[in-house]
Amino acid sequence: MTITLDGVSYTVGGTADTLSYDDGSGIVDLLSGLSGSEPAVTDIEDPWGNGTVVGSSYEWEGIVVSVYNGRAGVAISVPEVGDTKVQTPEGISVGSTRAEAMAAGAWTVWDQDGNGNANYLGIGSREVPDTRSLSNPGSVGIEYLMLVLADDAVGAIHVPANDFSDI
Repeated sequence: MTITLDGVSYTVGGTADTLSYDDGSGIVDLLSGLSGSEPAVTDIEDPWGNGTVVGSSYEWEGIVVSVYNGRAGVAISVPEVGDTKVQTPEGISVGSTRAEAMAAGAWTVWDQDGNGNANYLGIGSREVPDTRSLSNPGSVGIEYLMLVLADDAVGAIHVPANDFSDI
């Protein structure tokens, strides 16, 4: 299974397909099938504390899919779902090293602890028209896959990530 900026590409029974992030329920169904289990489901409340439910979170061990208005965001902290390897188009998966990610084209997004080694890397970017980058003033915003590092290895992959929103 390959997670890209456009969606999740996979092969089941010799048939290849891609699910767009616009098909949140399809991605949830795919992951349920691959994992062999149903997710725990919780409501996502608005970030301003009004108590309004704005989406749903679907969680399996090592996988979280957040769905807002049918559109999914995926966070994966396991190298496989069931027996299916999960990777980026560049071949990076949970467990890949920082050096492997950098060699595949990753760049520094944020050094959270200020020790000189980024805790967050980006990989696979594209510009998003009509947005403005918060990290590169004057530039168009980008979407990318976020690699979260732990002990110099990829501990999680989040998609989509971007540099034009702060919530």
